[in-house]
Amino acid sequence: GGVDGKVVIWEEQDKVFIPLDSIKMDRPIIVVLGLFDSRIAFSCDDKKIFIYKINDSFANIQKGLCKYIEDEILIKHKGRVSCLCQLDNSYIVSGGTEKIEGDKKISDRYIIVWRTVNNKYIWSQTLKKHDSSINSIIQLRDGNFASSSTDRTVKIWKPKTENEGDANNKYEKYELIYD
Repeated sequence: GGVDGKVVIWEEQDKVFIPLDSIKMDRPIIVVLGLFDSRIAFSCDDKKIFIYKINDSFANIQKGLCKYIEDEILIKHKGRVSCLCQLDNSYIVSGGTEKIEGDKKISDRYIIVWRTVNNKYIWSQTLKKHDSSINSIIQLRDGNFASSSTDRTVKIWKPKTENEGDANNKYEKYELIYD
């Protein structure tokens, strides 16, 4: 993704990358994330996260086409979405940053946790412990994730364990364990 508003999907063939498909938006692309289930998530210069999936209709498969189509749009941030991270097959975490709209500065220093229900992402939790924009989010080996911010802090988040909540939703809520 780039300032031209275009996301290009590449495929490796014999150690050479060939463009497979592209998605054109009317505004710059900020961050792109490939998801485990062959979907892609990206954000533009606004508060939306776009989820695209492969159009796997029989006609496209017969023609050898791989085209991505819009699947859903996630809206919960107040400012621009600055980073995305997939935690496992069911969760995406997004971080917000400040955005200037006219004379107003919209502050979004939150981390949003999204989970899948029936193959669609829904809001699960908003984490509000940073004092400024979120720079990055990364999953750690132990199942926790870390977030960094322009407030010059790194915070570590862990999912609640089974005995702290419903066993079917053990990753639904995150708590701060390191500040």
